[in-house]
Amino acid sequence: MALPNNAAKLFENFTEVENPEECYVKGQIPSWLSVTLVRNGPGMFQIGDTEYKHWFDGLAYIQRYYFKNGKMLYSAKYLRSEAYKRNLAAQRIVIGEFGTASYPDPCKSIFTRYFNYLFSNELTDNAVVNFMQCGDQVFATTELPVMTKIDLKTLETCEKVDISKYVVMNMCTAHHHYDKDGNVYNIGSRFGKNGQYIFTKTENPNNCNGESVEKTTKIGSIPFESNFYPTYYHSFGMTKNY
Repeated sequence: MALPNNAAKLFENFTEVENPEECYVKGQIPSWLSVTLVRNGPGMFQIGDTEYKHWFDGLAYIQRYYFKNGKMLYSAKYLRSEAYKRNLAAQRIVIGEFGTASYPDPCKSIFTRYFNYLFSNELTDNAVVNFMQCGDQVFATTELPVMTKIDLKTLETCEKVDISKYVVMNMCTAHHHYDKDGNVYNIGSRFGKNGQYIFTKTENPNNCNGESVEKTTKIGSIPFESNFYPTYYHSFGMTKNY
């Protein structure tokens, strides 16, 4: 399918809006509505002379829509991940993403650049896909078990959390599910000799002495049918019983 003429705008670098700006509203927002909506997605595709090759490789750009007193205020900031900071410091892509390899350092020898290009094992922390809410905490997420906590009011980047420290896995979905008690569920994969699909539960910190992702536990698993051909999944379904 052909892309529309203005599709190139999807790959433009966006500008941060640090101070909330009141937006024009067509229609009427109920005066009783008081809520914050955040959205995650790629916002920077070109760094120096380098550019990302896949839309979801772009650096995470967090947008906030705040509704109160019949008005809506908008603000947006880039997630200050290590990928963001190192890429901008080097003015090139130094940490690769799903569809984009890192660009070799031009100051290194040809052999070293070639080796790093093929065998780089650095994993990105560019949490560009979604959010997970755990109690009153909000984390930016991607399909790796590394999440980044954000301040919902200022969009400032807080600490980074690695779920694999509590449940060993190599990847997971960015689309969690919640039960009526506020507990969080997800599915991940652990690769290796005894590969498994892993089901996890993170208890609502309001119900467990304030701890958050440290309370993530493995609640079930399914072995891979083949360690050589694990299944990819983007999301999953959940009901009260299944």
